[in-house]
Amino acid sequence: MEKNASKLIPIDIRHNSNKLVFSNIKLDTETGDLVIENTIRNYFYEGLASAHLVEILEKNDKPLEELFSEKYDALEIRNVKVDDLLEDKNMYNISFESVLKNAMSEDLIIFNPLQISKFATNPFTQEFRVFPVDFEYAFNETYTANLVIPEGYELDDYPTNESITIPGSPIGFSYSTENLGEIFKITARLEVKKPIDPIQQLRGLEVFHGKCIFQTHCPRYFKKDQYSLISLKTLPHWWFELR
Repeated sequence: MEKNASKLIPIDIRHNSNKLVFSNIKLDTETGDLVIENTIRNYFYEGLASAHLVEILEKNDKPLEELFSEKYDALEIRNVKVDDLLEDKNMYNISFESVLKNAMSEDLIIFNPLQISKFATNPFTQEFRVFPVDFEYAFNETYTANLVIPEGYELDDYPTNESITIPGSPIGFSYSTENLGEIFKITARLEVKKPIDPIQQLRGLEVFHGKCIFQTHCPRYFKKDQYSLISLKTLPHWWFELR
């Protein structure tokens, strides 16, 4: 073995360790609650990781709602269900509802349509590191949120579409919106093509992830007028205002 010649060698194992998250957001006019119906589909390593978290909670006799309690501190978590298909389809599904109670009693309703996304903090802020950035494996995550526009509300403004990457395109992020009339659709996608990035990419990754956070989480301000009912420029907080 050659002295001082150790290095990380990527192992190319073909799999699709992906995550698909779908959220359907609507106001329940009977209860006055804002209800977000969430479905998470985890494949391969992502599925194994989710199954492990569920197993820990069950062994400690804790409710499955704790899977999401930290991310949804202002919302009530209901009806958490798991569907373990790892053995047959390498897939592990989790569904649940997040509820903002009595939302319609307020003139202004604030919520985040991409609450479950990982774009909350930037892990690449350290000044120095010895080893390359290791994502463990290539993967992609797709988040889709459908906002059902209730009667008495209308859209005022839209967030901009954007695609982001860094030199060499080892990682990419895209964000897009689509107005379908009574439904407004948001799609955000993160793709890691190369699981190991050299140290020289650290600053680029920091800027990249910061832009992802800005697009999906940081509040944006809007000009409110008598017709402004929902601002879609405000993330993580979307504003509903009664006409």
